[in-house]
Amino acid sequence: MNANTQALHALGQSLWLDNITRDLLDSGTLKRYIDELSVTGLTSNPTIFDHAIKNSTAYDGAIRQKVKEGKSGEPLFFELALEDLSRAADLFRPIWDRTDGVDGWVSLEVSPLLAHDSASTLAAARDLHARANQLVRHLDWFEIEHVLRGQNKEADQLANEAMDKGSGRAPLLSASPTAQRLPQEFEGVVRNGKIELLDGSIPDGTAVQVRVKR
Repeated sequence: MNANTQALHALGQSLWLDNITRDLLDSGTLKRYIDELSVTGLTSNPTIFDHAIKNSTAYDGAIRQKVKEGKSGEPLFFELALEDLSRAADLFRPIWDRTDGVDGWVSLEVSPLLAHDSASTLAAARDLHARANQLVRHLDWFEIEHVLRGQNKEADQLANEAMDKGSGRAPLLSASPTAQRLPQEFEGVVRNGKIELLDGSIPDGTAVQVRVKR
């Protein structure tokens, strides 16, 4: 275990990798990041996969096979992405189980070409969700965590302190002992494809994280 990242983890900071490639999976590097560097989640987007595919030969065989099957363009592209994310999700599943769904997630953004088309964005997200049945089997219960901006700043401060401690530097600031470090939590259900809160309300434009309970 890396002492610095372990110190971050002990302070409650989740370390998520903002990258994925088939080489990371095939070489066992992602597994090593999880085991040795306390990485507990992963994010991705089409740009990340575009660079991964262009800069590696690891996808060539799969691409040739899918072209023979008549696939091309974005459907082929996202099929490759979902294959990688399914493998990554299998690696993170023990963390998801151990943390009751707080960590252990992998994510994928929809096509940036849909940035100004809300209806098509939702349709694409539902389609990717349906195709990634290894990642999420069903949505029968979920929980929204609303992290206040001030608490995000505190998390950044704690992360900096952990890195200072690991490198032997003195921290510039100390965390407030009275600050609340837990995010707000709301319960809700999915009806007709929309999230309905069971209690409370969230201001428009607030960034939220959905945690599925089974």
